[in-house]
Amino acid sequence: MYLAVFARVFLATNRFLCTMVNMNEELVAIETKLAYLEDTVATLNDLVIDQQKQIDRLEAGRKDLERQLGELADSGGEMMPHQKPPHY
Repeated sequence: MYLAVFARVFLATNRFLCTMVNMNEELVAIETKLAYLEDTVATLNDLVIDQQKQIDRLEAGRKDLERQLGELADSGGEMMPHQKPPHY
C-alpha cells in the first residue's frame, strides 16, 4: 500500500517537474525573442532618427534653393549678365 502511494506521488512529482522544465524552456524562449525585439526596436529608432536628420537637411536645402530662385526671379534673371553658356 505504501509503495502504491509512493509510486503515485513520485509520478505526480515527476509530471510536475517535467511541466516546470517545459515552462522554464518556454520562458527562456520568450525572453530571447523579447531581447531580439528590443534590439530591433532600438535599431529602427536609430534609423528613424538618421532619416529625420536627412529630411531636415534636404528641407533646408530646398528652402535655400527656393530663396535663390526667388532672388533670381526678382532681379529679372540678371544675376549672370551676358555670360555665354559653358559650351560656347
